[in-house]
Amino acid sequence: MKARRLLLALIVLGFAWLAARAVDWRAVWNSVSHASIPMLVLVAAATLFSTVMKGARWWIFLRRSTTLRLGQVIRFTFAGLGLNAVLLANAGEVVRVGLAARAANARLATVLGSLASDKVVEILAFFAMAVVAVLIQPTDLFPASKVVVPALVAFGFFVAFVAYRGKHPEAILEPVVTAGWRGYVHKGKSFLIRFAAEARARLRGMDAVKAFGISLVYWPTQIIAFAAGAEAVGLHIPVVATVAAVVAVNLAGFIRATPGNVGVFQIFYALAVTRFGFPQEKAVAAAVLIQSIQLVTVVVSGVIAAPSAFTSANLFGGAPAADDGDDEPVQAR
Repeated sequence: MKARRLLLALIVLGFAWLAARAVDWRAVWNSVSHASIPMLVLVAAATLFSTVMKGARWWIFLRRSTTLRLGQVIRFTFAGLGLNAVLLANAGEVVRVGLAARAANARLATVLGSLASDKVVEILAFFAMAVVAVLIQPTDLFPASKVVVPALVAFGFFVAFVAYRGKHPEAILEPVVTAGWRGYVHKGKSFLIRFAAEARARLRGMDAVKAFGISLVYWPTQIIAFAAGAEAVGLHIPVVATVAAVVAVNLAGFIRATPGNVGVFQIFYALAVTRFGFPQEKAVAAAVLIQSIQLVTVVVSGVIAAPSAFTSANLFGGAPAADDGDDEPVQAR
């Protein structure tokens, strides 16, 4: 696994090096050095606000099954995103799940189920924003039909997932197998069914509606941050181009080949924006500034939040997260 990730990182870095050779870095630096300070402050403010919204949305799904407070979950989110900015893969997500599970003394399936529900709502809200942006401002690159149809398909999968009843998570716990490879299979199957049941239970209630409402604030804030970063270097791009850049950068997040996805972010942002006919150097300058401001903001915030988050989670003492067999059955709310 480590060798495969290292190979992926080397391939991505190779592509980044080739892409960098085609860029006029003097023009990029000229744009960066003359960037609008008020616009950069707006990028930082939007990043902070969107991170708070991200934590609040996760808490919506956690509050029914844990005793975690809103402030705790927001601090866990800042600490996790701060680590994501400096580590490979999505290590920060693992950390914030672990912190939440330990602080609440809850089973991992409960916390992961809440995070999965959070991600589903986040993606659905983003699809909704993208569809609205394309319908308002369609282009040759993004005609309405190419966005609306995939959005409807994704929504159909969501409805099917939530509507599916399946087995109750407690049903597979008997008979309990404790020895050999069958025990590991049984435990893994139990965890997955609990995980899916936790996610579905949360997505069926009003919590999903509230979280969706928060997402409708979260994503426009991200779009504002990207738009402000572009304006900072004099790149006046339409809303649909900004949305395309946000889509591209978030898809690039799945690669995570470098710490903070540095280099990958710039490539995907520039590819999205230049497709609309805007100059490459301006696009790269905007990408450099947007990511730099966002990384500095989340790292500093994460460092500030980390001590309180670790203390709240009893990281250096106390009870670990609960085992799968110690909890009550999952119920829809």
